Amino acid sequence: MTVHTVTELNTYIAECLADVFGDRVVEGEVSEFKPYPSGHWYFTLKDATSSLKCVMWKSAVARTKATFRVGDKLRLFGGVSGYAVNGTYQFNTQRFERSGEGNLAQRLEELRARLGAEGLFDPSKKRPLPPFPRTVGIATAQNSAALADMLRVIGDRFPVDIVVAPCRVQGEGAAADIARAVRWLNAHPAVDVIIVGRGGGSAEDLFAFNEEVAVRAVAASRAPIISAVGHESDQCLCDLAADLRAPTPSAAAKAVVPDAQDLERGLDVAQDRLDDAVSRLTSRARERVGALRLVHPRERLARGRREYESLEKRLHLAITRWPRNRERVTALHARLGPTGAKVRASRDRLAALSARLAPAELRLRTVRADRVAALDARLQALSPLRVLDRGYALVLREGAVVHDAGQLAPEDAVTLRFARGSAVARVESVRNNPGEDDA
Repeated sequence: MTVHTVTELNTYIAECLADVFGDRVVEGEVSEFKPYPSGHWYFTLKDATSSLKCVMWKSAVARTKATFRVGDKLRLFGGVSGYAVNGTYQFNTQRFERSGEGNLAQRLEELRARLGAEGLFDPSKKRPLPPFPRTVGIATAQNSAALADMLRVIGDRFPVDIVVAPCRVQGEGAAADIARAVRWLNAHPAVDVIIVGRGGGSAEDLFAFNEEVAVRAVAASRAPIISAVGHESDQCLCDLAADLRAPTPSAAAKAVVPDAQDLERGLDVAQDRLDDAVSRLTSRARERVGALRLVHPRERLARGRREYESLEKRLHLAITRWPRNRERVTALHARLGPTGAKVRASRDRLAALSARLAPAELRLRTVRADRVAALDARLQALSPLRVLDRGYALVLREGAVVHDAGQLAPEDAVTLRFARGSAVARVESVRNNPGEDDA
C-alpha cells in the first residue's frame, strides 16, 4: 500500500473534487455573508439540515451587477474546489440567480410588519436616556467579551452601580432567556437604564434578538433601554423596539453614562464664567453704593460751618481793605487832574457797591445762620441723647452700650448716663424675661 503525505492526499482530493464537481448548480439560503475589502465575497449556503462554505472571487463579483443579503434564497453556478493546505473545500461561485426569499428573511419581514402595525417601533414612543443614572442594568452573556467591554468603558467614564442579568444570546431558547433578563432588570427598583445586546456573529447567531418574545420584552421595558447587538452593520428588531440603538456594546456603554472628565472641564469653565460675572456685579454694586453713600448730618453741618467761616473771612478782609483802597483812589485822582473824571466815576461806582455790600453781608450772615440752625436741629433730632430728656438712661459697660440683659452678669459695674450727668451702679441680678416684675 502506498504511503502518502498529508499534502499529497489533500491535493489528490482537491483534484478529484474539481474533476467530479467542477460544474454544478446548488440552491439554498444565504447565511453569514461577508464582503471583504479585497473584493471577494465569502458566505454560507444552507438548507434545513446542512451548510456549504462558498466564495465568489473578485473577478466574478466584477461581472455581476446584483447583490444579495443574508436570508436570500439563491441558485449558484460554479464548482467545488479543495484547499490542500488545510483539507477544506468550498463552492466557487461564478454567477448566481435569485430563486426566492429564504425562510429566515421571510419570517423576519412578516414579524417586522406585524409588530410595526402594533406600534412597537413607533419613533414617538422613544424616551430619552437619564443624563446621570445611578444604576445601569446589563442583559448579556455572562463572561462574554461584550460584557467585559461595557464594564470597562462604564468604569472609565463615570462611577455608577451596575446590575448584570446573565442570559443566553444565541441558540435554542435564547430569545426567552433575553426576555426574562430584561423583565428581571425592570423589576429591580434601583435600575435607571438598561443595555441589552451581544457582540457580533452570523445572522443565525443574532436571530434571537429578532424573535417576538425578546422584541416585546424590549418594547415593554419600564426603564429606558438601549439595544446593542452585533456590529454597526447588523440590525435586528430589538434595535427598532428599543429607545436607542447603539452600533456596538462599547458604544452603548458610552451612551449610557456621561464622561466625568468632560463634566469636570465643563464645571471649570462654568466656574470661571461665574467668578467673572460675580466680580463684575460686585464692582458695579460697589460703584452704585459709593455713588449713593449717605453723608452723616454731623459731616454736613461741619462742611456748612467751614463754608460759612470762609465767606466770613473774605467779607471781613474786603471791609478791612476798603478805607485804604479809598485813600489810594483819592490820591490817584488828585494826580490825574483833568483825567480824573473817569476815576471819579469809578469811585462813585465803588461807593455804590460799598453801600450795597453792608446789607449783603447782613443777609448772608442771616441765611448762613439759619442754615446752620436747621442742620443742627436735624442732627439733634437724629441723636439718641434726645430720648434721655424724656427720663430714659443709657446703660454702658466698659464704654459700650448694653442692648440685652444677657450681656450682663451679677456684680458687673455699669455706667448710667442721663440727660444731665451720669452715675455708676453695680448689677445685683439679671432677668432675661422682660415681663418679670421687679422685686
